[in-house]
Amino acid sequence: MKVIFYKNSRYMAKFRSLSIILLIFLLECKTYYKELKVFPENLKQVFIENFSNQTFEPYIHLELTDVLKQKFHTRNTLILTKEPDNTKYILKGKVILFRREVLLYTNELEPTHYKIDMVVEIYINKKNQTLLKEEVYDSIRYSLKEGAIENDFQARRRLYERISQKILYHLEKTILEDLKGTIDENSRDNTTR
Repeated sequence: MKVIFYKNSRYMAKFRSLSIILLIFLLECKTYYKELKVFPENLKQVFIENFSNQTFEPYIHLELTDVLKQKFHTRNTLILTKEPDNTKYILKGKVILFRREVLLYTNELEPTHYKIDMVVEIYINKKNQTLLKEEVYDSIRYSLKEGAIENDFQARRRLYERISQKILYHLEKTILEDLKGTIDENSRDNTTR
C-alpha cells in the first residue's frame, strides 16, 4: 500500500505547521556562546563564591558549587577567577529548598521511587550592584529498584548538573546583556564627543 502525499493533503499541512513550529523553537533557543567569545577575557571574569545553605541537608551547597565550577570550565565562555578582587562579576547563591520525598512503595512498604526538588537563589553582582536576583528550580525523579536504577548520590549529582546548567544560562545571559549595554553606552559617549 502506497501513501501518496499531495500538496494539499492534511498530512502535508500538519508537516508544514510542525516544521514552522520547530523552526521558531530553534530560533528562540539561541546560545550565548558565540556572542560571548567576541569579548576580551578581562571583561568576562567571574568569581563564584561558595553557595550558602538554608536547608537541613548537609554539604549540598558545597557539592553544588563544585559541580557548577566543573560545568563552568567545560563551557569555556567565561573566565573563572580565584580572587574576588580581580574580577568584574561575582556569582553568589544560596540553597533555599532541598526536598526528597517518596513517590512509590512496594507491597512490603519499601520505598522504590523518589523525587528531589531543589531551589537555589542566585545573585549576579558587579561592583556592589546586583544585576540579577533569580530563583532557579529543578526536580528529578529516580528509582532505587526498578527501571533505570540510580542511587541517591547519582540522582543528586544529576540534579546538581541540571541546576548548574540553568545557573550558567542566567549568568551568560546577564553578562552578555551587561557587556552589550556597556558597549552601547561607550559608543554613545564616543559619538557625542
